[in-house]
Amino acid sequence: MKILLTLDFPPEIGGIQRYLFDIVRNTYGREDLVVAGCGHPIDDADISVNARTAWVSTPLSRWNKKFSLFPMLLKYIVRVFAKSELFEVECGNVYAAIVPWIAGFLTGISYSVYTHGTELLFLRKKSMRGAVLKKILFGSQKIFANSAYTSSLIKNAGFLNEITIISPKIVLTRKINEATVLCKSSGARSIDILCVGRLVPHKGHSVLLGAVSMLPGNKSWRLVIVGEGPLYKDLVRLCEEKNIQDRVKFKHNLSTEELEDEYEKASLFVLPSLERIDGVEGFGIVLLEAMAYGVPVIASCIGGIPEVLDEGSCGVLVEAGNCVALAHAILALNEDAVKRRSLITAAYERVRSHYAW
Repeated sequence: MKILLTLDFPPEIGGIQRYLFDIVRNTYGREDLVVAGCGHPIDDADISVNARTAWVSTPLSRWNKKFSLFPMLLKYIVRVFAKSELFEVECGNVYAAIVPWIAGFLTGISYSVYTHGTELLFLRKKSMRGAVLKKILFGSQKIFANSAYTSSLIKNAGFLNEITIISPKIVLTRKINEATVLCKSSGARSIDILCVGRLVPHKGHSVLLGAVSMLPGNKSWRLVIVGEGPLYKDLVRLCEEKNIQDRVKFKHNLSTEELEDEYEKASLFVLPSLERIDGVEGFGIVLLEAMAYGVPVIASCIGGIPEVLDEGSCGVLVEAGNCVALAHAILALNEDAVKRRSLITAAYERVRSHYAW
């Protein structure tokens, strides 16, 4: 029997949530259990997995999901002592691993941890949090990393644990044919740019806004940013300061069909992520979506992004934080139909062969 303890799981939205959901959907069975800490109480949700799912929260969880670790610990201990069979315990991230780490003093049950990138940046700091996270990781039986980059963060911190790279994957719902390649690679009067990601500093949306504001005045373009987060008002204000508010649209809470429609309409996909002390792109699952829909990609050369894009053979890599370089890349790729065609074909094949369930 397997148990997944996690603070990130649907119906909440995000890259980590989707990553863990796909792992459960494809590797967990009816006898397995997911215990998910959430920000708000969830009685039940139709998430289409075979495993049993229980959501736990506290009144304080709406401010910080980590408060859900308290009922998660209680539920886990009760479950362990109520069952006689052996457990295989997996933790959605290092914070969720606090539960089996503490309970281990009573149960002696080992655990594995999924790592994603940003949370590992605390390993570089000399702090109480960093010290606790190190003890939790040192105590794990296995560590799963979502990319070679994430794995390197663990190794550089001095860990000798067994590390297994389990990259995110997506379900290919369509096949890129010659007509799609021709459509996406043909010249367009307007540059339709799409960016998908939570509105937080390390996603680099301000860099993208700076870049598009530099595009020639006679060039027709529009930008759609899909996501929500604490920087929304700041980004709207930045659009107004740069007088580009009429060309930039912010969207959130899109259905699967609505997001698919945005990919269909986009002529370029841009992921302008930054490497900051408070966040980094350990992988970038939205890249797979764009690649699967035949949208040429431009992205920052940081974190796990170069690995996904095969060091630039499946997308254009630019210096992170460089608005001028990003603006030039957007113009150059928009005007180079041969390059777009090459990237679309290579990117789809990479997704099909490396990142598809």
